[in-house]
Amino acid sequence: MTKTTVSCIRGRAVSALLWPLWFVVACGADGEASRSVAPTSHAGADDGVEVYLRRESTRCGSPASAPLVGQIRAGIEFEPEHMRALASPCGEGPSPGIEVDIDRGSVIFDFANVATQARFPDAEFEGYVLQFARICGDPIFTSATVDLSVSSANVGDAAISTRFDRLKVNLADIVYDEDSFLKIDLAWTRVDCLADLEQ
Repeated sequence: MTKTTVSCIRGRAVSALLWPLWFVVACGADGEASRSVAPTSHAGADDGVEVYLRRESTRCGSPASAPLVGQIRAGIEFEPEHMRALASPCGEGPSPGIEVDIDRGSVIFDFANVATQARFPDAEFEGYVLQFARICGDPIFTSATVDLSVSSANVGDAAISTRFDRLKVNLADIVYDEDSFLKIDLAWTRVDCLADLEQ
């Protein structure tokens, strides 16, 4: 698979500041999709769309980790050395060298490079959050489901949640080893925000 260099988000302050504006334009100031928007089914986010990956935990009051940034495409997007550097914001707990592959229809967490068995800390939420940079008219999530036909990690649909441009993967209290594998299938819809702006 094609390997892509991933760096922590630096020099992207302007992009980060624009996210809330894009969100308001597409979804309304309250964060909810406007009733006047007409959704249509869509295969997924376009190749090249930036994805921001953070480690989050509810075990402490610390903010989420500084994100890694990559792009939707075929191949390993976030490599093991980058994931190991994405430490828990609470300063404890494992930082496994997972390979994360993101394409238009799925997200894969592959634990094949993990050296020893370990467990994520128990918490209301302990895991990863992926945010997809989007502008007016880009697709949003409608659902995310675990592909049980290939996944071996003990993670069910209840641990996966979506909200517009964000995917949360809760791995709290999950035991993993080199045989663990998690594939999450994504469903999208495209929102015609122009219809919303005309109302």
